[in-house]
Amino acid sequence: MPSIRPRTPFICAQCTRALRSRRSASSRNAHTSSPAAYSKDKVSAKPDETAQPVPPRPSVVPLQKLNYYWETIPPTSRQLAYTSQFFHNPNPNFLCSANAFREFPLSDVPEVAFLGRSNVGKSSLLNAVFGRHNKPIAHTSSKPGRTKTMNAFGIGGGEYGVRLLQKTQQEHPKVIGRGGLVVVDMPGYGKGSREAWGTEILKYLRERRQMRRAFLLVDAEHGLKPGDLQILDIMQQNATPHQVILSKVDKIISPNGRETSQRVMDKRLKHLREVCDSIRKVLQPHGQRGLSALGEILACSSEYSHQGERLGIDGVRWAVLQAVGLGCGTDGFLRNPDIKEAAMPIIPPIKSAQMAKEQ
Repeated sequence: MPSIRPRTPFICAQCTRALRSRRSASSRNAHTSSPAAYSKDKVSAKPDETAQPVPPRPSVVPLQKLNYYWETIPPTSRQLAYTSQFFHNPNPNFLCSANAFREFPLSDVPEVAFLGRSNVGKSSLLNAVFGRHNKPIAHTSSKPGRTKTMNAFGIGGGEYGVRLLQKTQQEHPKVIGRGGLVVVDMPGYGKGSREAWGTEILKYLRERRQMRRAFLLVDAEHGLKPGDLQILDIMQQNATPHQVILSKVDKIISPNGRETSQRVMDKRLKHLREVCDSIRKVLQPHGQRGLSALGEILACSSEYSHQGERLGIDGVRWAVLQAVGLGCGTDGFLRNPDIKEAAMPIIPPIKSAQMAKEQ
């Protein structure tokens, strides 16, 4: 009986090409997942050393139009990407509270302070800066005077972050974390505040050696109030580095909380620029002695968001890094990548504008 050869199944040309493409794809995946192949690749280094900084999504309102720069330049998209990574690696954390200036711990870490009138939105802004919208670490309230202590938060600081070493029998409590910074949320002044808080705030501004810049929040809708003018005059006469931030700018940009046409947006941005220009004349009056505010006014909102982005928050983060000397180049990289942790020098406080002039 003659042998019967098995019949080969017929496969059309289109199916043959599909099978071949699947086989080649699976072979490529097997090659890239091979431990030997991966060990030869340069990507085996730490991700933060080789990865390119990814620019953030384009803002609904560019910082060039939102903020007012006349002595400085706005950050690049790569600088903003670097800033965002800095504020989330590791995540900001609460350090301590102080009822009085003398209760502040020792520190080797540079600091910035946020201050303003009661209910101006300091704590809400800081939660936005920290990226803690859902789980705030800075307490907020609709009632004025919610913040009753000086609260310190650690940002950055490498693998272990900025942290507080508790008091021992030999040493006082101390904040450490090379390459990081501390943000201090001050009690508000004005309605709902206490006179003693103002005294302690002034002590901090005049005597805290680690303080690099004070950020004064001003309500964008109401502008400068007598209390704001008083604190500006004190910082100017005492040569305290300071900068103004317009909070709640959504009341000007988007008063109804809805998207609007470009024509209407341009009109509102023009009004915002007029508000900034009027404040600038107060910040840097002609012939005034003392240290004037930094030549830029930031505008932001902790409430208004577009695609998950809070308006102007990236600009505030960049200003904080610039204040303590932890910024980066326009390409998004540190100028000296071999320096993993930067130790900030402690600058003695300047008691008065006259002392600054003599130096």
